[in-house]
Amino acid sequence: MPIAGFARLWRRRRPAGGRGTDVSAADIARFATLHGAVQKALSEGDLAVLKRLATPAMTAYFAGELARLAREGRRNVVARLELLAIEPCEARREGEAQYATALLRWRAIDYVVRPAAGPGAPELVSGDPRTPVEIEEMWTFARRGAGDWLLSAIHQV
Repeated sequence: MPIAGFARLWRRRRPAGGRGTDVSAADIARFATLHGAVQKALSEGDLAVLKRLATPAMTAYFAGELARLAREGRRNVVARLELLAIEPCEARREGEAQYATALLRWRAIDYVVRPAAGPGAPELVSGDPRTPVEIEEMWTFARRGAGDWLLSAIHQV
């Protein structure tokens, strides 16, 4: 989606107390790109990509989740991802670090399978591979100076 298309997805809010930074349309576009890339990498179990998209603490969390799924012989599949809205909630600076938190509303097919050992379809463990679910999460992004935004935290709403 072009950056201009994000105007309908978000509404700018000023941080409480006036301390913080503005979140630009380009930042919102980057958050949307990160959201899609993170979901794709998680669905594919691609920790190398997640390391480029997230802070070390968030990458460690993802590594633990992917390892747990692997031990259980399961895979979380996310497909047909559709970002419905991004609503910035807070932006702040701490020294050279900049943080922005946004409410993300999205829809996707989200289910867990146990891959088949031989020929045949994988076994469905949970979720529904035909019916999309809607999800709301608070995502916090961080960057140093003018560097790239990275995913720093996810909080369920």
